[in-house]
Amino acid sequence: PRASKSKQQSTNRRVEMLVVLLAAASGNPAVVAAASPLAAPARAHRALAPTLDCNGVLAAVHKALNGKDWTKEVNGRFVGYDVGWQWPDPSIDCCNKEFVRCNKTTHEVAELDLRHIGRLKGTLPVQLGQLTSLKYLDLKGTLGVTGTLPPELFGSKMSELIAVRAKYSSLSGTLPASVFELPRLDRIYIGGSRRTPLLISGTLPSEMGSTITELWVDSTRMSGTIMDSVSRLGRLKTLELDDNSFSGTVPPSLSRLSELQDLDLSDTKLSGTLPPWISQLAQLRKLEIGDAGLSGSIPPELSLLGSLEALELSENFLSGTIPRGLRIAAKGTCELTDKRRWAGASASSWYATLANELPPAPPAPRIQAGRALASVGTASVPPPSSVAPAPPLSGWQGGPQSGSIWDPGRLTDGRPAVLWNHWPPGTDGNSFDCPLPNDLPEPCRAEGTVCNWVQSWPFPPAPPRPPAPPPLPPAPPRPSAPFSPLTPPTNPAPPPPPPPPPPPS
Repeated sequence: PRASKSKQQSTNRRVEMLVVLLAAASGNPAVVAAASPLAAPARAHRALAPTLDCNGVLAAVHKALNGKDWTKEVNGRFVGYDVGWQWPDPSIDCCNKEFVRCNKTTHEVAELDLRHIGRLKGTLPVQLGQLTSLKYLDLKGTLGVTGTLPPELFGSKMSELIAVRAKYSSLSGTLPASVFELPRLDRIYIGGSRRTPLLISGTLPSEMGSTITELWVDSTRMSGTIMDSVSRLGRLKTLELDDNSFSGTVPPSLSRLSELQDLDLSDTKLSGTLPPWISQLAQLRKLEIGDAGLSGSIPPELSLLGSLEALELSENFLSGTIPRGLRIAAKGTCELTDKRRWAGASASSWYATLANELPPAPPAPRIQAGRALASVGTASVPPPSSVAPAPPLSGWQGGPQSGSIWDPGRLTDGRPAVLWNHWPPGTDGNSFDCPLPNDLPEPCRAEGTVCNWVQSWPFPPAPPRPPAPPPLPPAPPRPSAPFSPLTPPTNPAPPPPPPPPPPPS
């Protein structure tokens, strides 16, 4: 019904324009005066009409992306057929076409939402760069869209563009540097997933506009270093560069991002240490730099961050002690050690890992190569006086309960029944020294943070064997058994020797 109404309005406007032109051609003043009421609405419509080429642009997009087979997403399912039939029709106002939104004041195309279109197939046409009033371009989930992002889409004429989202598509090539220089650009979402990364490569540009507040370039083939140009984004709140091939160190210039709230550099090829200046990012809520090749220790300055809701530092090469005073929201997340390295260990090793609650036990037979190390301690051994026992977990209520994730390996007072050491130092993964701080946030404890007793590694040598005892004295001879006529001797005695011959007379 909306399409038929729009078509009728377009027909009426054409008739009005035809009447005005015929009246002007007649040269009769009376006819021209009679047609003048029709000319005023026509002039008003021309003033509010979209740019002359918007229909041509939409027709080019319809043709380039296999528009005749488009379907529409309804309640999570793609239904219909040829739902974009309006796009190539020049008689329908651009603002009345499906998946198009216009500015209510200027009546120009402001948004193209292609994420709800199914069966998109092809490459983006360069004609998109003619929509000079475009503010939002959404290509999320358009797996059928291949090729590169046309540079014309981010040219100098696209000064109104605010947000570009091209996640989970099949784009490839390089990211045009001009996309970061648009004067009003606020949000960029470029990337794929860990299983199917976006095939966009290249490096971050050396120049970026200062208006960007969210920069998502994750799960791509981008490489190089993290440029200092990122630090010039004074309004940046979200920086997501995870699952790429960025190398180098975490640049100190990022400390200038005073409004940064989310920082994710996980699954990259960085090196160096976790810098202490991260504490200057006072508004930071999420810090994720896991599996990034970092070494050294966790700086104590990290405890100055009071708004953290997520902390992820696992799968690095961090060592030393975990600093006291870490603050993470009660319902937040915290991963400091890698649980995946517990392959083959008992399930209780994932939860009973607060090694500061009990002293180290004497050396015992242990399992090598990253497996759980048992026989470390029991509840009969009180905690050392120098280390206060950690408070019980909030989920602990009165002792072991079957089926609760807090229960495996714990006793009624909340202490672990058996402690489990970490994998050997020097292998992949963080290796923190014991004891763990007794104020370790509960999310870190629940995720199974573990540590190593340094004084028990390597294990002390076995004690020397005691000296051999002196030789025993010889045993006394055994007495012979008495003779019995009923039981002939097994070995009869030899006959007595013959008497000596008498002496000669």
